[in-house]
Parts: sequence; C-alpha cells; structure tokens
Amino acid sequence: MPYALILLLHLSAADGNASTITPGCNSPREVVTGWLSNLHVGREDLVAAGRCMALPPDMSELQGQKALAELKRVVDARGILLRPESMPDSPDYQDPRTAESRYLPVSTIPEVELVLTRKGWAFSPSTLRSARALHDETFVFDLKHMAERFPAWMTRPILGVAGWQVLGIVVLMLIGAVVRATVMLIIMSQLRQVVRRFSLEWSDEVLVPAAKPLGLLVMAAVVAIGLPLLGLPAGLAAVFGLAVRTVAASSVVMVLYRLVDVLAEHMQQRAAKTDTKLDDQLVPLVRRALKIATVAIGAVFVLQNLQIDVASLIAGLGLGGLAFALAAKDTISHVFGSVTIFLDKPFQIGDWVATCGVEGVVEEVGFRSTRVRTFYNSLVSVPNGKLTDAIIDNYGMRRYRRTSTTLSLTYDTTPEQMEAFCNGIRAIISAHPQTRKDYYEVHFSGYGAASLDVMLYFFFEVKSWTEELRGRHEVYLDIWRLARALNVHFAFPTQTLHIASQAMPSPPAEATLPTATALSATSAEFGPGGAQVIPYGPRLEPSFFAGTVKRGGDG
Repeated sequence: MPYALILLLHLSAADGNASTITPGCNSPREVVTGWLSNLHVGREDLVAAGRCMALPPDMSELQGQKALAELKRVVDARGILLRPESMPDSPDYQDPRTAESRYLPVSTIPEVELVLTRKGWAFSPSTLRSARALHDETFVFDLKHMAERFPAWMTRPILGVAGWQVLGIVVLMLIGAVVRATVMLIIMSQLRQVVRRFSLEWSDEVLVPAAKPLGLLVMAAVVAIGLPLLGLPAGLAAVFGLAVRTVAASSVVMVLYRLVDVLAEHMQQRAAKTDTKLDDQLVPLVRRALKIATVAIGAVFVLQNLQIDVASLIAGLGLGGLAFALAAKDTISHVFGSVTIFLDKPFQIGDWVATCGVEGVVEEVGFRSTRVRTFYNSLVSVPNGKLTDAIIDNYGMRRYRRTSTTLSLTYDTTPEQMEAFCNGIRAIISAHPQTRKDYYEVHFSGYGAASLDVMLYFFFEVKSWTEELRGRHEVYLDIWRLARALNVHFAFPTQTLHIASQAMPSPPAEATLPTATALSATSAEFGPGGAQVIPYGPRLEPSFFAGTVKRGGDG
C-alpha cells in the first residue's frame, strides 16, 4: 500500500486537535538533528529520537523508536556522515523533481525519506518498515549483542572505540592479508597454466605486477564486507570506508594498467616474429596511449568513488584545458606529428636517416620526439612536429648502395693496358656476389694533371653498412691484384723540374718532319673505314679474361 494512503488513514484516525506541529519536527533539518543527537552511543534516548514518526497502522510507537535506532546503526556502520546544517530548514520544502513535500536525507539509502504530515515533518511509514531489512542486510552477524558477553576490558572504550572493535579491526586486516596472499597464489598458478598452454613467453616480471592489484582488490573487498559488522562510530567508519573505496578503485585502475603491460608484452613478442619493423614501431606507441587513457579514465573512476562531483570538475578542466592547449600548442603539434609519422611511415625503427641536421639510426618514435642514435653514439631527440615539414633522407630504405671513385694510372700505361684494366674491373664486378649486375660504369674518363683517370661507378645490394664496407674491401683488393697482374701502376701527383745547362748549347740537328700529306693520311686511318679503327666493344681478345664481361648501359 503506498505510504501516502497509509499516512492518510493514520491521520484520519488521529484526533482532530492533532494538527499542532510537534516540537522539533518543523523542517527536515530539525527532524534529522533530533534523530542524530538523541542516539549517541551510550546515551540513547529513543523517545526523543522518535518524536517525529509517521507510524504505519500495524506498528507500535516502541517498534518505531527501535526502527529508528536500527536505522541509525545502519547509517553509522556504512560510514555515512550526515550534515543537518546543509539540509533544508523550511517547513514548505518540496522535492524539486516531483514537487512533493518529500526529502531524502541519505542519498545513498533512498529507502530513508521524510514526509510532511499534520504534525510536521516525520520519517515516513515505508522508512520505518524498511529499517529491519536494512539492518539485517548490513549486519550479517550482530556483533554488538555478542559483545555484551565479552570481558569488561574488551568493552572498555579507547578514544571512543570499544576494545573489541579495535581488536576486530586488527583481525579483519589480518584476514584480508591472508586472503590477499591466497588469491595471489591462485591467480599466479592459473596464469602460469595459461602461459604454458598457449606457449607464451611471459616471465614473472610481467605476471607478478599484474597479480598484485587483484590481491589488493580482494583484500579491500574483505575489509569492506567485515567493517560494518564492527559497528564503529560514524566518523571512524567514514574514514575506513573512504580508505577502502580508495584502495578498491585504485586497485581496479592498477589491474587495467598492468594488463596494458601484459598486452604490450604479447604484442612485442608477436612483432618480433615478423619481418616488418612497422609493428615494432607501433607497440611502444600503443603501450603509452593505452596507459595514458587508463590513468585518465581511472582518475575519474577513483574520484567518482570518493563521491566527488566529477562533472563540474571536468567542466572546469575544459576551460583550463583550452588555455593549456593554447599555451602548449607546440607540444600538441609534436603529438600530432607522431601520428603523421606513423601514418605516412617515412622511416622505421632501425633505419639510417638524415634529417634536420642529424644523421644516425632511429631508435625510438615517441609521442613528442623521435630519438636518433648518431654514429658517434650520442642520442639526439628530434621533435616530431619538425619532422612533418622536414626533408628526410632515409638511407635505410635503399635497395642498392652506390660506390663512386676515380682510379688514377700513370702516363706510361699503354692503350692496351688501359683497355685490359677496364675490362678486368668489369669482370670483377660481374663476379662478385653482392654487386648489382644490371648497371655499372667503368671507363677511361680523362687526362689528369699527373694521371690517366678511370671512372669506377657501381652498386652493392646489401642490407647493412658493414656488409657494404666488406664488399667494397673485396672489390678493391681484386682491382689491386688485377693492376699488379697487368703491370699497371697507380699514379700520384708529381712535378718534373727541367734545369737548363749554363754551357753554350750546340746548334740542334735538323729534324725530319712528316709531310702534310703523311700527317693527313695518318689521321684518316683513325676515321671511318681506316686501318686504325677498332670496332665498338672490348678492344682485347675475349680469351684474355675468364668469364663474360658486361658493359654498363649496354644491357
């Protein structure tokens, strides 16, 4: 039956002169103040505490007073601190949501309500009926009645707390610690079985930190269940309740935080088995992003469990965040730069790059900066925002590594030796297993001040700088051995000084010079169809070299 109908029947049976307001029942604040002040531990006044009651027809006044006393124990045991000074003090108060003369003094226990009657504000009939159920729900074991049989030293108060309650707190903490250790052992055993079943390579360094918050969460649950049974004063119960809620909420956040490490470890092992470096670069970013999101959401979760108005806090942070974003626009640009790097993939971890005046191997790509290990072993952090606009020369993406140099021979080298030397180098390049075979250039390229110059231009198909240096070492040694076999000498800058004699020179003999016709005939022999014309291609017998000789650009 609705409490309004019960109240109507109760009021209709009352005396007609009962419309006088009962003292202390003029407003919700007065009702709650009288209820709390007359039910102190050790000096309970049930009559004064139950002055403002709207009794249901089937409940006596004494039963109603005991119901209010039980309700007070429930509120204290749950650590709910009521502040009457913050409650409405107007006789005409109405619930803003329903526009009824109704007030809920305990927000976490909606069964407790005050209603306006002819005698003033009072606890509703439904509240008095639900008091026993709330009491039994809170106190699974009623230790207060059991404490009456304890020795006197256990009931003696210590700073407002009975000795048996202090002992109960210690025992409760010990039980929580034992349960925590047991749960951790069970969780670790199950996790190790899962690791062995799925052939995972997770060490205890990952599993133990992930299991600890779960054990702490179970311990907080044990304390939260046992704490109301002790019947502590409201203030002390509120302190312990706040601590338990904080530990429980923090444990949930820590469990999620450690699960991020477990997930990242699994992703790292999967990435290590692939050939691409993209997933190796992705794992640190995912780990950091998930941890930041976990901490942010976890902070809101903890604050909500502490009954803090998160909505107004977030609104205030929104305005502050706008100001912070304007002040930290460079940092934000670096964060978006990391996203751009990940999407565009101009380089990967392990690539040799040159950008922004820095050259080295990429070690890590963070949210704000990319760390490059230089060849003199220093670590340079390049902001990601600059990398989005900079020119990046990625040497690590090369398929071929170029070698270009000039070989200088002495001027006493004959044309036949020069041709044999060039053909020999082409044969060396064709024979080496790490050189590019479809394109290279080896030619007599010019007359130097002190040498005949040979251009050497070819490529290595290797994956690392060390392999490139080793291949260059082998090719250069083969060229050196070829020069010694052909009796070809490498030139170095020289100068020849001619000193004229001081003696009277004798008149020179008249030299016999070719005629103009002979010179013209000799020149014509090097032209088309002439005797000195050599066909295009290798100018020595192919049998001079073993193997096939390829010319660059000729296919």
